[in-house]
Amino acid sequence: MFDSVHSRALNVAAEKIGGFAELRRFLHVPSADLLRWITGEEPVPMAVFLQVVDVVLDGITPDEQGPAAHVARARLRPPDGAPKPARTS
Repeated sequence: MFDSVHSRALNVAAEKIGGFAELRRFLHVPSADLLRWITGEEPVPMAVFLQVVDVVLDGITPDEQGPAAHVARARLRPPDGAPKPARTS
């Protein structure tokens, strides 16, 4: 299997969301596209990759798509005025 950041992120997202079939449904993409992205045959479109990052970082589930996903992401954000995490180099 192709080992890139995108491929690894897709695999982690699939694990978190319940498998590749669930990830495909969540992303609203054909199975063939998902396979090409996982194998590195084609680059993952940025909009799709950002959805994958949401799943990986926020634990968004298929039940939290659309407006509910926005609410779930908002729950996970620090409140306004909270200190920002320190950047490390």
